[in-house]
Formats: sequence, structure tokens, C-alpha cells
Amino acid sequence: MSTSNNKCYIAGKITGINYKYAKSLFLKAEKNLSKRGYRPVNPTKLCKSNWSWYRCMVVCIWNLIWCKYVYMLPNWSKSKGAKIEYKISVLLNKIIILE
Repeated sequence: MSTSNNKCYIAGKITGINYKYAKSLFLKAEKNLSKRGYRPVNPTKLCKSNWSWYRCMVVCIWNLIWCKYVYMLPNWSKSKGAKIEYKISVLLNKIIILE
């Protein structure tokens, strides 16, 4: 990848599903994005499991802002947080990648 900012935020459902399963989906996406030349930003590595949803969203949105790309996992439309991240990405003209 030839861009100077190849950071790619991963968005998808975490809350309301088995956390280990959610982490595995994000890790798989992270590995695939790395192989394609992106620098993935994995939300499951940004927040601690005992943090509130609001605290995690603040941390995640802050990190999303610094990414050029946003990768949407297939389950993103079932997630309140990922839908917010999608709207912010559109407003900030991020390049959105749908799985």
C-alpha cells in the first residue's frame, strides 16, 4: 500500500455477543488487513473488558478519527456502536471497506 496513512479502524458488534467470539472476529480481520498492507486498529485491544460502553466508545471514536480507512465487519449493522462509528466515518469522509 502506497499511502502514508494506511491505518484502518475495524468496526463491528462486540456488545451483546460472546466476547471471546467477538475478539476472534476482530483478530481475524486484523490479520487479513495486515496482510493487505493496512495498519489495523482493533477496538478489542483498545479497551479493557470492565470499562463501560461509553468509555469504550470515547476511546474507539478517538482512535477512529486518526484512521484513513474503516473496515466494517459483516455484523456491524446489528451494533449500536458500529452504527455510530459508521456515521462518523461518513461525516469525516473516511474510506469505508465493507467485508
